[in-house]
Amino acid sequence: SLQSAQNVCFNLEGYLFPATYTFQKGEDPKDVIDTMVSASDSRFTADMRQRAAELGYSVHQILTVASIIEKEAYTSEQRTLIASTIYNRLNKGMKLQCDVTTKYCTGVIQVQYPDKIDFYKYYYNTYRCAALPAGPICNPGMESINAALYPDTTDYLYFVINTEPPYE
Repeated sequence: SLQSAQNVCFNLEGYLFPATYTFQKGEDPKDVIDTMVSASDSRFTADMRQRAAELGYSVHQILTVASIIEKEAYTSEQRTLIASTIYNRLNKGMKLQCDVTTKYCTGVIQVQYPDKIDFYKYYYNTYRCAALPAGPICNPGMESINAALYPDTTDYLYFVINTEPPYE
């Protein structure tokens, strides 16, 4: 369910489930949003909510972690490793320092609210904020949500994602 959290720039971010939908031309935008939010809510099952609680996080926080994973990972294998790294850093009180949150500030928030970027950068830029961003930075899919709920067990504090295809 859509939750209100403090200092969130876009309240629907993270709650519009990325899927294929069929809508009629001229459909009421509120109905479109309601459908997408309902899809997100129904996919986040009671077991998933229980798992989030076991990890000590709210659904909003899990969606925030999942959104970072969604933007950072290129492969399924990377998702659970990135999740592990995020939690390891959070557990040690380290800043996350994820470039994707900086890009969100400059490429999304600043574009929409240039006069408010100085406020929001302290809540979304993980080089500045002390822990998780105030909210999700995208609408994560199930793979990223599951990775946020079931991370690998590692002692990793850093990750580097190679964006170049491997040479054979």
